[in-house]
Amino acid sequence: MDLVGKTQLIIGQSAGNFSKKKMKNEKNDIYTQILLLPGDTLSPLVIEKLKQANHTKKKKPFSWYKSEIAKIFGYSSYIYNKEKTENVKKSNINFKSLKYKTFYAGFVVGEGSINVSIKKSRSAFFGILLDPEFSITQHVNTFFFLFAALYLFETGSIHYKPGSRATLVYRIDNRKSLYQKVIPFWETYILPYQSSKAQQRMILFKRILFFLEQKKHKDRHFFINKMLPIWDKLRKQKGQTNQTFPDLETAIHFAVLSSSFAEENKAKKS
Repeated sequence: MDLVGKTQLIIGQSAGNFSKKKMKNEKNDIYTQILLLPGDTLSPLVIEKLKQANHTKKKKPFSWYKSEIAKIFGYSSYIYNKEKTENVKKSNINFKSLKYKTFYAGFVVGEGSINVSIKKSRSAFFGILLDPEFSITQHVNTFFFLFAALYLFETGSIHYKPGSRATLVYRIDNRKSLYQKVIPFWETYILPYQSSKAQQRMILFKRILFFLEQKKHKDRHFFINKMLPIWDKLRKQKGQTNQTFPDLETAIHFAVLSSSFAEENKAKKS
C-alpha cells in the first residue's frame, strides 16, 4: 500500500471508531476522535478547549501544545511515547520522513497558502501592519492533516475559523518560524515543481519577510514604494467589500495620512 493509501486508511479507521453522539457527558467525550455528519457543527466545548490551549501555549513547551491538541481532538494514540520508545498507535507513518514530506508537499500545494495580510494599527509605523503567514484550512473531519503539520514543522497553532460550522486553520505567523521551517520545506519539496508564476509568489513572500527583518517598514518611502506594492501583488482576493484596503492606492493614501498625522503630533509635543 502506498503512502496516500496508508494515510487514507488511518483517517478511515479513525472515523470508523467514532459514531457521532449527542455527548451525554461532554467533559469526557471531548477526548473521543471527532467525525461530524454533514450539517453538524463543532461542539462549543471543543472550540473553548482549543481557545484555552492556544492561550496557554505561550507559557508551555511545544510538546505540551501537541499533546493538548491531541487530547482535544482524540489523537492521543498518535503521541510519541518516550517510555515505550514507540508510537502507541502503529500508524506506519513517520511525519519527518522524506516520503511523507514529499506526500505532504503535494497536499500543501492544494490546501495550504502563503499570504501577507494587512491591518490598520495605531502602534504600527504609518498605521499599517503587514503580517506574513502560512496556513492550511481543513474541515474537522480531516483534522489529521493539521495534526501532521504540528509534527512536521514543530511549530504553529490550530484555530477554529469563526463563523464556520467546523472549519479549522493551522497557522504559522512567527517570522522566525517562517524563515526556518516553512521556506526551507517549500524550497525543497514544492518550489522546484511549481510554475514560474507560483515560484514568483514565493520570491515576493520571502522579500517581504526580508524587508521586515531588516526593519525596512520603518522607512516611509521604502514602505510605500516597495513593500505595499509587493503586498498588492500577493493579494489573491480583490474587490471584496470587507477588505481593509480595496486597492493599493487606498493603502498608500492611508499610510501617507497616518505618517503626516504622526509627524504633526510629534511636532506639537516638542
